[in-house]
Amino acid sequence: MTETIWRESNISHICHITTNHPPFDTRIFYRECLSLRASGYQVSLVAPHSRRQRVNGVSVIPLPVSKSVVYRRLFMTRTAARIASRERADLYHFHDPELIPAMQWLARRTRRPVVWDAHENYADTIPHFNVLGTPLLSRAGGICFDKLEIAACRSDFSGVVTITPEMAKRYRSRGIRTCELGNYSDIRLIPFPPTVKRCSRPRFISIGGHFKDREVMQIADAFCALRRRMSCEIAFWGFFQPADFEDTMRSFFSARGIAENDVTIGGPYPWMSLVRDLIPTGWVGCCLINPRDRCGIQAIPNRLFEYWSLGVPAVVSAGTEAARFVRETGGGMVIEENSSRAIAEAFKKFALHPMLVERMGKAGRKAVEKKYNWQSSFPALLNLYADLGVFP
Repeated sequence: MTETIWRESNISHICHITTNHPPFDTRIFYRECLSLRASGYQVSLVAPHSRRQRVNGVSVIPLPVSKSVVYRRLFMTRTAARIASRERADLYHFHDPELIPAMQWLARRTRRPVVWDAHENYADTIPHFNVLGTPLLSRAGGICFDKLEIAACRSDFSGVVTITPEMAKRYRSRGIRTCELGNYSDIRLIPFPPTVKRCSRPRFISIGGHFKDREVMQIADAFCALRRRMSCEIAFWGFFQPADFEDTMRSFFSARGIAENDVTIGGPYPWMSLVRDLIPTGWVGCCLINPRDRCGIQAIPNRLFEYWSLGVPAVVSAGTEAARFVRETGGGMVIEENSSRAIAEAFKKFALHPMLVERMGKAGRKAVEKKYNWQSSFPALLNLYADLGVFP
């Protein structure tokens, strides 16, 4: 059956494509797509979803939803490219490394600009997470990906969007058109000043993806040590990877005699629920990175700015980009090592000094209002599109 092509006359059409992110991903939908729509573009989004719908002016075009990684990488990428080509967009913008070969095909077929949104430095991610099962294969995979990605950018893609200056340097040094689009909070979507709903007793929170490389077990151990000395609670709102890691966490707290009302594990939650109902209840947000995680160290973590947007200070690891932001703004505390003892000491300082929570929370929020917000970052994307001859 032929799909209906929805087209606004005389308005440039941007088509975003993802096979690995949910349709209402914070960066892709809430920030990029909605901002492009507000700037006057016609915007469509090809993403795994149950049905075609139009949300806040953005046309969401469904891909099959599948938990099979093999199916997604072998078949869904080609399906996404074919669906996107039928949109007849003026520019295509994609978000997953698995899509690179299909997007090369799309660029050649449509002869339209194709932009690659590199959320991470995948050449480092592949070996770090041992994606191919053995360290040797994964290291080789990282090297191969680096060469294939750069070759595709030079031959078929019109530009690359990155998140940090360090990431941008990798592409610019190879003569590739690049723009930086930081993971900053969109202040249009969060009331300013936000309503602070802090719990009556200290609550430590962690949002987003929970992996061992984010020192989740150290955070849990630190909380257990502190809970034995004072009344407090902790919440993990997001998803766990691998999936059985969530069960491991529940068993960990149970084995240490931590009561159920002291620990909340749930999610993933819709982004609006997080920012309106959950994050504002926190006393301090966790943003810890394993020192061996090169990608994490160089990244600008989305959750840091979401904490700050809602007046919640952060605890971050030394030697990371997040630590640089915290030291610059005063929006939290930097710990020199990710040991359970150091984390517990940081938690204790916040728990015993509510005024410190307020002061650092306000400092983080001020930094977002004045500088680290999506509105200050987004024009870089508009400039990239303009350089490619695609205007609203």
